[in-house]
Amino acid sequence: RVLEVGCGSAVDSLGLEENVRGEMWAADLNAEAIRLAERIRSQFPYSHLRLVRMDIHRMGLSGGSFDLIFSQGVLEHFRDPVALLKEQRRLLREGGYIVVSVPQRFHPYALYKRFHLWRGRWPYGWESDFSPGRLSECAAKAGLRVCEMAGDGFAGEFEHSHRWWLRGVMEVYGFLVRGLVIFHPTWASYLAQDVVMVCEWN
Repeated sequence: RVLEVGCGSAVDSLGLEENVRGEMWAADLNAEAIRLAERIRSQFPYSHLRLVRMDIHRMGLSGGSFDLIFSQGVLEHFRDPVALLKEQRRLLREGGYIVVSVPQRFHPYALYKRFHLWRGRWPYGWESDFSPGRLSECAAKAGLRVCEMAGDGFAGEFEHSHRWWLRGVMEVYGFLVRGLVIFHPTWASYLAQDVVMVCEWN
């Protein structure tokens, strides 16, 4: 069984579902997000994705229910990420994995975001970001052991910017970072837009 936490439109779960033999669940507290996910799911005639509306702090599901739990762009919206990870650990079967993807603190996009948060012009509400070290600390406090840490994405949201010069700068940044990562793969988690953590029971 696989669970996506904070699924939003659930497009990640729908994309993953074809590679999952067992049950696929996706949870979100926002009713509009679930309705959107239901509309998108209707375009996948063979989908058996189970969409549930619930508080991801207290999901009300039996402990040890899932083999894989994942979230993308969720933890950074909560002031106590450890509480969320503890609830996910409760739902995880022994031998299973939790995969978390969050914004990486040292990427230029994070600096851009913090500047707009400071100005009160960030459209997505309060948001944090994580260094690999901080994310590891959160996992440890939740009773989890980190198996792997990696980076994902280099140009980030800037690649869609209407400012041509900004797109160009980030293309160069991405090129340089990819070169560095070839020689030092662990650097990716400090240079990419997102840091991805895989962890299990400690």
